[in-house]
Amino acid sequence: MKLPAWLTAVPPDPRAYGHLIQLCADTGHLAAGRQLHARLVASSVTPSNFLASKLISLYSRGAHLDDARRVFDAIPRPSVFAWNAILIALSLHSADPSDAARLFAASGISPDEITLSALLKS
Repeated sequence: MKLPAWLTAVPPDPRAYGHLIQLCADTGHLAAGRQLHARLVASSVTPSNFLASKLISLYSRGAHLDDARRVFDAIPRPSVFAWNAILIALSLHSADPSDAARLFAASGISPDEITLSALLKS
């Protein structure tokens, strides 16, 4: 999936990029998702929790746990949504399923039902 020319000519709009990254994750277009991520980096955009969660999901669906973790680790103050995204990624793809539980134990966040579901799966 090649990015349209107009997309590279304008500054990144977080909502539009979030939608496009989600579309790439849903359709399995990891290469296009990586291009979008690279465009954000090149534009010096620090992904918000919203964008970071979408990127974590993209990399998780492609079984690229290291990339998902790098995105998560770059978030200054991860929201519960970002935490859920990385915990789901870890519960699905980590060689050691207890990685998600260990990371959560050190988080200090208040879990929601998605957090608990990801932890139970791990």
